[in-house]
Amino acid sequence: MVLFSGGIDSTTCLALAIEKYGKENVIPLSVFYGQKHEKEVEAASIALSLDCQVIYYGAHMDDAAGNAYPDCSQAFYDSMNQAVWEGSGKALRIEAPFINQNKAQIVARGLELKAPYQFTWNCYEGKERPCGVCGTCIDRRKAFEANGIKDPALGE
Repeated sequence: MVLFSGGIDSTTCLALAIEKYGKENVIPLSVFYGQKHEKEVEAASIALSLDCQVIYYGAHMDDAAGNAYPDCSQAFYDSMNQAVWEGSGKALRIEAPFINQNKAQIVARGLELKAPYQFTWNCYEGKERPCGVCGTCIDRRKAFEANGIKDPALGE
């Protein structure tokens, strides 16, 4: 199972999980949790009910910086993985394959996997098109620029 928001981090996680386990063995899970828009749409009980053995999520070191998103820190990941492992009777674990990578490295891996970035969304403003000026849009643009390409979601 992949916690799937529709952004580049979770899309790359989804592509990685499909490469590792095969698309017939991967379930993307999106949940509306009160975010500003519905384009970015949590999960141990659901995963267990579906006989999943691993939950992927796209936490990475850029989001953990300065405690911006505490759920992206190594400490959170280690604690949650241990809690889910023990609480599930050692039947389910969490993997955060990008926990020690930055967004540019994630984009590079996604490009190798041919992740469909043209369909992804990261902007928190919830408009028809990404705003291009919020922190998330800026981080996204810089990650693609670091890989020598323009953001394919912008259709430019």
